[in-house]
Amino acid sequence: MSPRSISPPDRPGEQPSGLPSGSSGSSRFMKIFALSLSLVLALSAVAFAQPPREDPGDPSPIPGTIDEGWQMINIPNLPLGAVLGDIWASPDGKVYVWVSYPGAPAVIGDDPGDGEKLPNPQPAPRAWSSALYRYDGILWTVVLRTPGEMGSALLGSGTDHVYVTTTSAAGEVHVYGFDGTSWSRQFIPGHYTGRMHTLAGVAGDLFLKIDHVVLHDTGAGFQWMYELPGTEPAVRGLVYINALHLLVMCPDGHYAWDVSQWTACNDAFQFSEVEDAWGMRDAAGVLQAYAVGSNTNDNGLYIWKFTETDPIAHTGSWGAVAMDPIAPTVPGTGSGLHIWGSAGNDVYATGVVAGEGHILRFDGFTWKQMDPPTPVGTVHGVSGNGSGVVWFSTESGKLIRFQRPEPPPVAPYVGTDARVPLQADVHQGALTVRYTLAAATPVELGVYDVMGRELGTIEDGVRAAGAHEASWNLGSLDSGIYFVKLRTKGAAFTRRVVVIR
Repeated sequence: MSPRSISPPDRPGEQPSGLPSGSSGSSRFMKIFALSLSLVLALSAVAFAQPPREDPGDPSPIPGTIDEGWQMINIPNLPLGAVLGDIWASPDGKVYVWVSYPGAPAVIGDDPGDGEKLPNPQPAPRAWSSALYRYDGILWTVVLRTPGEMGSALLGSGTDHVYVTTTSAAGEVHVYGFDGTSWSRQFIPGHYTGRMHTLAGVAGDLFLKIDHVVLHDTGAGFQWMYELPGTEPAVRGLVYINALHLLVMCPDGHYAWDVSQWTACNDAFQFSEVEDAWGMRDAAGVLQAYAVGSNTNDNGLYIWKFTETDPIAHTGSWGAVAMDPIAPTVPGTGSGLHIWGSAGNDVYATGVVAGEGHILRFDGFTWKQMDPPTPVGTVHGVSGNGSGVVWFSTESGKLIRFQRPEPPPVAPYVGTDARVPLQADVHQGALTVRYTLAAATPVELGVYDVMGRELGTIEDGVRAAGAHEASWNLGSLDSGIYFVKLRTKGAAFTRRVVVIR
């Protein structure tokens, strides 16, 4: 099955997204690689293909085998009606996942609400409880139970620091923390209620957003920090950049926190329904930030990207970069749910479209829909260990383990200042591209349209270190937006160009 590209938009406000799989076993996999790759790459493939330890009660993976990157793992003895929620993968290989289920004493009018990010909540009012499960590669263990409380956010910042939030039947927000030995309930001053929970940060510098309120814990408990002004609907999403900088999502952009100063960044761009956000600064200092959700009519899985123009003031603009389906016509098609990445060119988003779970991945060039070998139902959370293993939770009570088949990526260096090693200009019917290489490396340089289709190859081969310039005749190319993409060994760069005829 060929990967399906998800197109970027050709103008703000107009939104435009797996991996191949098969059924061969590991022996055939090794034969193919032995014939087509060098001995070194073949040995690397062997190392990557080793299956992880899993629950002895359900050892069989889904068709396609772990060699092709996919594996399904059951959680044994789940409560009746259980639904999986947020997930976090620890650097030491453990996986935590929220499991919510009906069963607490009934409360009139109580239901999961939309704050728990359940794609398909049951229509009938019912009370919910939750349990936090941990998988160590061999066994499943319930490490925390919250009777009468609905599990919501989940965040880890190290093997000994895990934090979760719940919503009680009365709507109160509770926070629990794990210090490596035991779980304890965290104190929250005041009386905060709400269903939109977002956790971000690290141990000793933890942020919690409850609807419009932002709280901060520097090690002495949560304290009120900021409340987004106005009467706009609450949305989810915090992007923790470092100890001095935080982005707080709101319907028309974000608010930036810089040490002690808040700056409203109104982009006049309507997110409508933001379900999650993720971001980081790459090694070059460029901010990679994404948000996922849906539009006003919930008729598609939308992904937005923030382009930073001033890293000091955190100013910039948000724009939609992908939508699934590409051209929805029926309201109620679906919504994005979660987003996570290990680098700016290794980002994963989950959502539900027409009742089916979708997984999207950005590889530095295009968003593509990933295709597990068998249908997996509604996909919910996503998290990875940063070393090529990515986990997804599903409503069906199963976890999906995906092993990225290529080496860990290097974050692409994209921006607007003079340090960027790729520039592209259109002048007098020709496209001129300039780029700089730190060392000799294979280079692939091409031109693509907004649908992700390659229109022409500018360069393909090994180039020496230093500055390079290449031209490409536009010919009869129509007016519009196009992309110049440069691939080198271990890095990827993209530049947008506008052709006006």
